[in-house]
Amino acid sequence: MNRLERILQVEDSLEDQMMTAEALSEASPSMGLRSVLDTKEAMAILSGTPEWHPNVVLLDLSLPGGSGFEMLQFMKSHPDLRSIPVIIFSSSKAQQDVDKAYRLQANWYVAKPADFEGYLAVMDSMIKFCVDCVQLPFPGQISERQIFPTSGAFGR
Repeated sequence: MNRLERILQVEDSLEDQMMTAEALSEASPSMGLRSVLDTKEAMAILSGTPEWHPNVVLLDLSLPGGSGFEMLQFMKSHPDLRSIPVIIFSSSKAQQDVDKAYRLQANWYVAKPADFEGYLAVMDSMIKFCVDCVQLPFPGQISERQIFPTSGAFGR
C-alpha cells in the first residue's frame, strides 16, 4: 500500500504556506503538512528523530538562510535523505532554474499557481499522483548504508 502521509513544505511566504495548507486540506483532509520558513528549520526536522520524517518535500527556491538549490543538493547527497522525493514548488518559470533543479535530482518542478483554484488543482493532482500512480519510500526506511553494504565485491 502506498502511503503519502506527511509533507514538509519549505516556504518563506506565509501567504503561499496558507494557500498550500488550505488547498491540501481540501484535497486530502487527513494529510499531514508541516511548513517551515527556511532551510535551517527544514534541516532540523530532516536531521532530527524520525518521528516526523516527510514522505515528500515541497521546496521553494528563494529562501532565507540558504537557497532551495543548496538544500536540494544537500538532501540528494545525504544517504538518509536522498530517497525522499523533492518537489520544487517555485514562482520561477525560468528554464535555467528548471534545468538546474533536475540536474540536482529534483523529482518534479511545479510552478506556483496564481490563485487558490490553481493551488487546489496542483495539490489534488499531486495527491492523486503520489497515492495512485507511484510508490513512495517509507520515511527513514532506505539509506545508502542499506543499498551499498560495506563488505563484499562492491563494498566501499
